[in-house]
Amino acid sequence: MKNIQFIGLPAMLLVLALFLADCDHNSRPEYVWLADLQNPFVGSWESKIPSMDNARMVSEYKSDGTFTCGFPEVSGFEGPFYGGYSVTDDILICWLDYEGESAYKFKVVDNNKINVTEYDDLEEGNTTPFVRVPGSAVNRENKPLSLNNVFIGKWQAEIPSMDNAKMLSEYKSDGKFTCGFPEVSGFEGPFYGAYIVFTNSNIYISSGTYASNVMVSYTAFEGAASYTFNVTDGGGGTISVTEITGLEGGTFTVGSTSMFTRVQN
Repeated sequence: MKNIQFIGLPAMLLVLALFLADCDHNSRPEYVWLADLQNPFVGSWESKIPSMDNARMVSEYKSDGTFTCGFPEVSGFEGPFYGGYSVTDDILICWLDYEGESAYKFKVVDNNKINVTEYDDLEEGNTTPFVRVPGSAVNRENKPLSLNNVFIGKWQAEIPSMDNAKMLSEYKSDGKFTCGFPEVSGFEGPFYGAYIVFTNSNIYISSGTYASNVMVSYTAFEGAASYTFNVTDGGGGTISVTEITGLEGGTFTVGSTSMFTRVQN
């Protein structure tokens, strides 16, 4: 009779432990490091845009608050089109000359996919997956935007839509800002938001001129709003800021103007 050898208990436990470890490794979800980044959009993405009959858009977002996009398969829209963007919490705001300002909610799905939902007028619309372009560079560095513009600093202005109440605001180089109305009950603030400054625009406005300087801001109480601006003194201490109220037939309509005066620390 052949001798039958039994595996000892310690050996059986070792085999079981290795089996369970392998199962755990295979079933463990991937660590989604992209969700930990303050700005997960840096890099190249492609998506299908519902307002363009689901045409494929390819875009590239940079850490300086600018981006390019285009529709490679749509004649006349191949691009690249140049714009500005900013991110705060789960909100993405953008500026493109051909459509003006836009706001989106976003949610990181995995390290190569972000769901982006239209959020115009604080109402959600279509959701579009942004998928990382295969083979494109991947940014894993957790750092905010790094902006350089004339608005950085503290300002005061009288706002026509608030009965010319005084607004105090502070714009930072990471694309974030705070504002408030210290003399208006319930609006003292601070309110927190994101902003874009884009100085390479070429938009036609209803006053009959072209504007090259655009600022877009976003706050939770008013959504996205856009403005043209001009520095009115050589030292950057006063800025004329004019509200953009709409886009009609390729012409941007404008509204009231406020003078922003720099507040010295």
